[in-house]
Order: sequence, then structure tokens, then C-alpha cells
Amino acid sequence: MRLRSEWRSGWGSVVALVLLLGIAGGAVLAAAAGARRTDSTVARTLDRTLAADVFVNPDDTPDPAEWAAIDELAQVEVAAEFQGVLAAEIDDEGFPDSPT
Repeated sequence: MRLRSEWRSGWGSVVALVLLLGIAGGAVLAAAAGARRTDSTVARTLDRTLAADVFVNPDDTPDPAEWAAIDELAQVEVAAEFQGVLAAEIDDEGFPDSPT
């Protein structure tokens, strides 16, 4: 009898506890699924974009023979050259204004 009366008076708290545990468990499962999915994001992006591991920016135009020697290194899988343009504000003396 006592069990029955205890259950009748306390069933609401049991239901609330079960709902709370269910919501918390769902949040944990969603976080784990998101973490598993984002774990491979960097690798997938690198595979698709062929991003550079190293970028060399010489101040002078190097000798083409030096670049050819770098291209032949065993560690170099792919080498490429690209041209860029420096876009910066000009100071009063006509030089690029570098941020300080």
C-alpha cells in the first residue's frame, strides 16, 4: 500500500526526471555526431582544394635554376608559381604603408 501511495504522489517527478535525462542524452548524441562530422572537415577541404603546405615569397626574382632544384627535391610533390600584386596604401614618401 505504501508503495502505491508513494507512486501516486511522486510520479510527476519521475516523469520530469525521465524527460530531463532524455533531453540531455539527445544533446550529448547530437554533439558527438557533430564532432565526428567536423573531425574530417580539414582533411576533406585539403583534398578538394589542393591547398599549399608551404608558400615561399622571395623578395627578389630568384634564379630559375634555384627553383628547378627545389622542384626536384624528394619532399616536393607538386610545385607551382603564381604572380601576385601588392596592394597597399602609399605613404607621403611614395612607399607602401605597412601596418604597425
